[in-house]
Amino acid sequence: MRLAYRPEIDGLRTLAVVPVVLFHAGLAPFKGGFVGVDVFFVISGYLITSILLADLSKGSFSLLRFYDRRIRRIIPALVAVVLASFVMAYLWMPTDQLREFAKDVVAVSLFGSNIRYMAGGGYFDAAEQLRPLLHTWSLAIEEQFYVVFPLLLFALWRWWRPHLLTVSVILLAISLAFAEYMSRTDSLLNYYLLPTRAWELLAGSVLAMKGVRPGAVSRWKAEAGSALGVGLILVSVFLLGEEFRYPSLWTVIPVIGAMLVIAFADVRSLAGQMLGSRSFVGIGLLSYSFYLWHQPVFVFARLRFGQDSLSTGDYLALVGLSLALSWVTYLVLERPIRRQRFASPIKIATAALAATVFMIVGARYTVIQGKHWLPLRNPLITQLSERLKPAYGLAEACDGAVDIPDCKTDDQPVIAVWGDSHARHLVDGLKAARPDIRMIQLTKSACTAMLHGAGLKYNSGPDLRVSRECLAFNDRVVEWLSHNESVEFVVIASLMSQFSVDRGMLDAAGNVVPGGPEKAVEELRKTIDWVKRIGKTPVLITSPPINGKDFGDCFYRHEVFGTSLDACGITREEDATFRKSVYGIYSALEPFAKVIRLRDLLCEGETCLTHVGDMTIYRDTTHLSREGSVYLSREFDLYGRITGEETGRRVSGGLNNAAVTN
Repeated sequence: MRLAYRPEIDGLRTLAVVPVVLFHAGLAPFKGGFVGVDVFFVISGYLITSILLADLSKGSFSLLRFYDRRIRRIIPALVAVVLASFVMAYLWMPTDQLREFAKDVVAVSLFGSNIRYMAGGGYFDAAEQLRPLLHTWSLAIEEQFYVVFPLLLFALWRWWRPHLLTVSVILLAISLAFAEYMSRTDSLLNYYLLPTRAWELLAGSVLAMKGVRPGAVSRWKAEAGSALGVGLILVSVFLLGEEFRYPSLWTVIPVIGAMLVIAFADVRSLAGQMLGSRSFVGIGLLSYSFYLWHQPVFVFARLRFGQDSLSTGDYLALVGLSLALSWVTYLVLERPIRRQRFASPIKIATAALAATVFMIVGARYTVIQGKHWLPLRNPLITQLSERLKPAYGLAEACDGAVDIPDCKTDDQPVIAVWGDSHARHLVDGLKAARPDIRMIQLTKSACTAMLHGAGLKYNSGPDLRVSRECLAFNDRVVEWLSHNESVEFVVIASLMSQFSVDRGMLDAAGNVVPGGPEKAVEELRKTIDWVKRIGKTPVLITSPPINGKDFGDCFYRHEVFGTSLDACGITREEDATFRKSVYGIYSALEPFAKVIRLRDLLCEGETCLTHVGDMTIYRDTTHLSREGSVYLSREFDLYGRITGEETGRRVSGGLNNAAVTN
């Protein structure tokens, strides 16, 4: 069933896709550009439900025909983008990142990428912006919805038609309420879950069930309704941001905006005329391919030139490239294949299945074989990838573990290293510098070492699940330390960025309470006092100097692509500014415990080390590489500084003999 064409809906697609693209380009005014996806959901729900209802009313409803249309619409452009991305990733990405990308390809092929990304760091995390297929989570949401919704609609139409709208509104309300609840408890799952997003698609469905027709209302209502709708979308784009809980009741703003545009915009209104103009409709027709292409184009530019090296002008050029690729994709793939005469449904389905199997097999080969070697890859990439792997300490299994054999060097450890990944990255160096060290590793990623609390991870809302895991982990550490008399020194090391501003924290009972630097000082003071009370010496170690740049990535690009190391440096002043509030926490604690500031070791004068010759000290923005950890411990006798037996910096090396980047 073909609906009457409404150009203003294609124009609305432009109002959805452009903010998303400019948000991913990092243009500050478009800080809420991610709401464009919500607009897409409403459009999709409206159009698909309208088509299904038209088929049901004519008695021509067919699941096979429905999925044939979906395949023609979704698969061709998606396969093209995934395959192009795979080629670039294969040639440029570090091995571990390539293997993770290959897993992403499998998830995308099965329309499960939203589930895959639930295990990541959160949609707004900087590290996630180097995933070429991150944006496909929204496609997964739609396709999962359309596995269930047509069957539900058919059942309601056949057996409970008078209540079709009522049931849909109830489901919408339940989904919205669930999203609001999850936004306060588990923001990561909330962002990617179908049950917390379904209400946005149902909002469009409800419009279709109501049979809205812009021409059926007066001109002034059309004018007012469509203008208000566009206004609500623009307000969301420019005023919302990642600091808002999302999706939640805040999401109602762009969703209602999209609903108003669909319900009221037509040629009689200014908003309808704008959205129906040639430029808006033209981009709208390309919006699907445009959406698909922009993220990988941005990611591979960042990978090649560095995230910090791309200017606004560079991103605008990349937007133009994405638009050009989408135009070619639309002309060559989208438009021809969507025409019924191009191929029969069986041929289309067979081709889609073959492409999916091909992508999955290729991706799985990359995941498995990537552990060893991959053909046609620069061997230097493999070597560098190995050097830039995370410093797991004594064993990768130690993350979140307490008192297992692989995570201690002696049954009677003298030093306990407690904290997050910034405690973990010290362990490699301590073990290498002192092979006979008696040490236990008590670390869990993203968990600040703290006696009676946990920092609050924030991904467009609080992530209580992660924080509760930290509470449980720290409780186990406290229990173990309380009953182990051999430990003399407790090294406490954490990034503590969760306390740089007040976004709340969890207390010992798991309740959200005010956080921030002052609260961190209070809780860490309690932790220090407790460590002393059980007869042990607390030693605090800061993170290495940080200014927001990824020094490991910078070193990788220098080695692989020959870029300059000039941009790979950091000064003491940059670090002091970037970490001002966190250093204030350490200063307040210094009267009560020894504080080892890695800045004082790695910086001489105003210049700080990021690499020494062909050795990189960092693996990313904040973490030491394994070789950097070893260098730090050996060069500056970190073990001696912890125990009070330091001999000072070794004479054999140091800033005077090192290649230093300003």
